[in-house]
Amino acid sequence: MFDINDIEIYGGDRRTIEGLRTLTTTPIGTCPMSRQFGVDMNILDVPETHIKPRVAVEFRTKINQYMPLVDVREISFSKNDYGHIVPRVVIA
Repeated sequence: MFDINDIEIYGGDRRTIEGLRTLTTTPIGTCPMSRQFGVDMNILDVPETHIKPRVAVEFRTKINQYMPLVDVREISFSKNDYGHIVPRVVIA
């Protein structure tokens, strides 16, 4: 299982981290006046072997679009105590 709200972000200042957290946990289509803001939650309905690359591409695409000054160094994944996949984003 994938938990989109349990994202780990490393690097950057507090304001940048909060902006990234907001961008990566907001479902697309829910932000008035900017319906493309957020992440397409339909990517979560795929098998575990396909979800990691899709989430990585979606995160990179949205971060480049809405936060172009953020330098994404790495997007990786780990599992928490409940066995849920947790995305980990490292920024400079």
